[in-house]
Amino acid sequence: MRAITLQGLLVGLLPLVCTAPALAFSSGITGRSGNPATNGGLFCNSCHAGGAAPEVTLTGPSLVATGSTHDLVLAIRGGQEVAGGLDVSATGGTLFPIDPGTRLQNGEITHLSPRNVDAQGTVSFTVRWTAPSTPGTVTLYAAGNSVNRNFGPSGDLAATTTQVINVADTVPAPGEAAGATLTPLLVTGRDAGTGLLSLSYGVACAATGHRLYVAALAGPPAWSAAVCEIGATGSYAGFDPGSGSIAFIVVAHDGSRDGSYGLDRGSGGIETERAPAPASLCSAVQDLAQRCDAAP
Repeated sequence: MRAITLQGLLVGLLPLVCTAPALAFSSGITGRSGNPATNGGLFCNSCHAGGAAPEVTLTGPSLVATGSTHDLVLAIRGGQEVAGGLDVSATGGTLFPIDPGTRLQNGEITHLSPRNVDAQGTVSFTVRWTAPSTPGTVTLYAAGNSVNRNFGPSGDLAATTTQVINVADTVPAPGEAAGATLTPLLVTGRDAGTGLLSLSYGVACAATGHRLYVAALAGPPAWSAAVCEIGATGSYAGFDPGSGSIAFIVVAHDGSRDGSYGLDRGSGGIETERAPAPASLCSAVQDLAQRCDAAP
């Protein structure tokens, strides 16, 4: 039986924002995330116009523990498909500019310069957020500006999104990613040129992301390698199995805690929890006491 994982603010994107119709800020600006408490909810389109509207998404947790820290990804797709930028604001907690292309200003995060799209036509930024020390609800506002890099407000357009995060004193730990009621871990494809594998897996409850752990195929699993983040979409492409025979699993996580690694059947047909990977691999600690899929 295979185990699987998942892991899981407020951000606004905007590479060129202006305070007057003829002025743009390629090095970013704050107060334009769409937060109604800041400048009446204005965002990039208060001066940028004329371009195609992008799709803006914010990927991160919806339930976190007080004082916990989480990384969120803001992505801009479509639009001009040239470059994009961000402005980040949150109604609670603290933001940190861990992405080398961002900076902190007025408690918000914006870009240092417009970031070019990747090979898939997407602009992505990572933002770190620490939850407040008291329970409550935090709203995340994200404004993403898709720009054409003419360093003016014409031919650009932005879009916004929001996310609500509930902050609680106690948050259930992730369950088993490949539990009995979930999609099993499967190899769905192999690149003949590179040997890289594509995988699909079930997403566990309370997971914000997944890790992939690898062990030699001999005796009880002794996890010796890992891909510490493969997302929480239920699929992953680009896994390099290397040479030799291996065993691998997907394990859910919530940013700091790993969920169940699944069960092994020993002598007499008795099933026991698989041993977790050493913390040195992904700096994670397993928590089975508070797992969200525990029997009532």
